[in-house]
Amino acid sequence: MAAVLAMRRGGFSWRPVGAVALACTGTPAYLLWVGWRSGQLNAWFVIQEAGWGTRWDNGAAFFSFLAHTWEHADGWVPVSTAVLLLAAVGATAVAWRRGTWPPLLVYGTVMVVLTLAQSNYYHSKLRLLVPALVFLLPFAVALGRARTRTAVAVLAAATLFGSWYGAHMLTVWRYAI
Repeated sequence: MAAVLAMRRGGFSWRPVGAVALACTGTPAYLLWVGWRSGQLNAWFVIQEAGWGTRWDNGAAFFSFLAHTWEHADGWVPVSTAVLLLAAVGATAVAWRRGTWPPLLVYGTVMVVLTLAQSNYYHSKLRLLVPALVFLLPFAVALGRARTRTAVAVLAAATLFGSWYGAHMLTVWRYAI
């Protein structure tokens, strides 16, 4: 997307095309290296499914988690995780409507889709969404427009909550690693 935008502005150039080609080699090269080291071409996917039960399921596990969480509400961790995941999806939709910078929008949306459409543990989904960033843009814009006092209070509250939530998930919660 960024290469297309660059070529629209300045005409065709091999530099953006080469950058896209080079950027696209990292993941396949790593998957091939894992396959070469283990003797199985699909080793990465075998390892993911065997170790963590992670596989592509088009979001079935995510929707099942949401349905189970809303129906049974067994504790605040699943409920808070469901609320935060739905907030991330909603904020990503808002970022699409606001005309966010296309490369960030595409990257962030792909990260959200990859995270939610796999069958990994629900409590790890928030951690996997951290690099997406796109869902934070609507909040950043709103904070940028707010009064300084309001922005400082909201950021302080978010920092305290995030620190406490992360510490709890790492040290107290029964499924912590």
